[in-house]
Amino acid sequence: MTTAEEQQWKDVWNLYDLDHDSKITKAEFLSAVRVCGRRYTAEQMTDKTKNFGDTVSYDTYFGFLCDPYSGPTPADLTNALKAFDGADKGELSSGQIQSLLTSMGDKMTNAEVKPLLEA
Repeated sequence: MTTAEEQQWKDVWNLYDLDHDSKITKAEFLSAVRVCGRRYTAEQMTDKTKNFGDTVSYDTYFGFLCDPYSGPTPADLTNALKAFDGADKGELSSGQIQSLLTSMGDKMTNAEVKPLLEA
């Protein structure tokens, strides 16, 4: 873990903790973890957060992100996205990406996808 990575986690936290009370809802936590690049299945997240309450503290969030993570690599994600590039151009439109994120796997809401596409 690098200082830059820790700063990114803090920046993401601040996007959700608008009242600066060092607490966010569990739903916000799940979204924040995704924004930080962690890709767990719904079953994995249910298991990992089963002891969490309705709100999550910053310390819990930070500790969660400090746990070792061995999710998909950038190459895994690139290969997965190639399956949806029907024109074999090596790119997807933002509309295609939004459609994939909101309709497949652990579906995200349009509200969760919007910040990702604006980045």
